[in-house]
Amino acid sequence: MEIVFVTGNEMKLKSCIEVFKDSNINIINEDIKCPEMQFDTIEEVAIQKAKYAYSIIKKPLIINDCGLIIPALNDFPGPYTKYVENTIKEDGILNLMKDKKDRYTYYLDVLVYIDKEIKIFKAITPGSISLEKEGANGYGYDKIFIPKDMEKPLACYSDDEILKVWMNNTYKDFYEYVKKELSD
Repeated sequence: MEIVFVTGNEMKLKSCIEVFKDSNINIINEDIKCPEMQFDTIEEVAIQKAKYAYSIIKKPLIINDCGLIIPALNDFPGPYTKYVENTIKEDGILNLMKDKKDRYTYYLDVLVYIDKEIKIFKAITPGSISLEKEGANGYGYDKIFIPKDMEKPLACYSDDEILKVWMNNTYKDFYEYVKKELSD
C-alpha cells in the first residue's frame, strides 16, 4: 500500500517514515502548497488542507498540521501558528510573554488521513516558553520551545534529538489504524 504524505517539512516526513519503516506500507512525499486557510481550530485547518490536497492527488494521503498553544495568551497562536511564525516570529511571542509567570505551552499535533473517509489522530507535546531565544538548529519556534523534561529550547539539540521529541503518537496511532484496516 502507498500513502502520500503531503508536507514540505523534512522532520515530519522522517518521523512518519521511521514509524512505517518495517511495514509493507510505503510513505511517499508530495509537497503541494496547500492554502493556509484560517479556521478556529488546528483540526479544522488540517482537515481543509487534507481535502484540498486530496482534490488534487486523488490518492490516500495524510496531512500533519500542528500549532503552538500558549494558555497564558488565551491559547494564542493556535490555528494562527504559521501566520505568527511568518510575522511577529519568536521575538513577538517572547515580547507577549515578558510579564507572564506561567510559561507552560504545548504543541497540538493533528494528523488527518483521507481516503474514502477522514480519520483524525492527535497528540500533545508539552513544554514551556523560554525567557530568550537560544540555539541554532530546528525551525519554527524551536529557539523558544523547551519540551517537557528538557533543559533548553529544541534548537539547542541535534536533529536526532529533535526528531525524538516529535516522534509522538500521531504517527504511531495512524500506523496501528492502517495496520488494522489492512487486516480486516
